[in-house]
Amino acid sequence: MSAVTNERSLGSEAQRQRAFRGLEGLSFVHSLIYAALITIWIVGGAASARYILGWAHGLMWILMSLLIIFAARKLVVSFRLAVLVVVIGGLGPFAGTAGFLLEDRSRKRKELGEISQTSDADTARYSLRTDGGTDDD
Repeated sequence: MSAVTNERSLGSEAQRQRAFRGLEGLSFVHSLIYAALITIWIVGGAASARYILGWAHGLMWILMSLLIIFAARKLVVSFRLAVLVVVIGGLGPFAGTAGFLLEDRSRKRKELGEISQTSDADTARYSLRTDGGTDDD
């Protein structure tokens, strides 16, 4: 039964990782749309382009907000990242994209730390057994 539980948790973690990557990709797209909107506004581009990009930004912010709230409830993203995307994302989606990058980096550090701690603990455990015995003695 333990093996089944481990398989489920791994599958669940894989699903969370895919969901995180998908949201991260959407955040990058949202930032690109916003950058295009700002560029068109600064250079005085066509009103129709500003209109379309403005609507795209607004709808993308609503979509990202709904998805990120759901993801936070499912523990795919941190509460801090969810607040960053929802609250600040309407005014500047670059903050959400930066938040995704920071959270990804934090996750990788945590993962590496757990691997390092596990391997260090295993090394210490086995190096202490110099009498040739096993831990089951």
